[in-house]
Amino acid sequence: MLTREDIAQAKLIRNRQQQHINETYSQRQQNQETWAAWKEACADFHQTRVATDYLWSDKVRLKIKNGDREVINDALLYLEVDPWYFRSGYLKERLIDALKSAPLTNEDVNRIQNIIINIAGGPNRREFRRFCQLAARVTSPEFEELLVQLAKEHDPGGKLAYLLRYLEEHKEVHQH
Repeated sequence: MLTREDIAQAKLIRNRQQQHINETYSQRQQNQETWAAWKEACADFHQTRVATDYLWSDKVRLKIKNGDREVINDALLYLEVDPWYFRSGYLKERLIDALKSAPLTNEDVNRIQNIIINIAGGPNRREFRRFCQLAARVTSPEFEELLVQLAKEHDPGGKLAYLLRYLEEHKEVHQH
């Protein structure tokens, strides 16, 4: 079972590794030592395992789709924490895609709605459209009313407005 600390540690490790790769990359062609330093930084990235790596497996996706509560909770926690590091957006997309067809409890739906509100209020990220698709699955009149209010107050014409338009076009097909 993942914890917030596990996710924070994974983010810290991956960001440090990526920074080291970037630093050595720009110097790698100076000589054999700098080339070796860059190769070592890359190898470190590929060889190091962090607690969130297990979420990448196809088994995890299948477990989410089959309703495994522990794995669904780990996926939701990962999305709630919303870590930002190399390839984290791709992982979020995989988890969102699995959650779209998972059996969800009312608590899951509430958590997802809160995640979506937080994501819609944050910076633009590649996985936002996938969150819109998931929102269509978990929408309710109360959720949409809250989105309308938030859009008026904080985001006229922005991501919340886009989300509302998306829900209007797609909710009848996916609604929870």
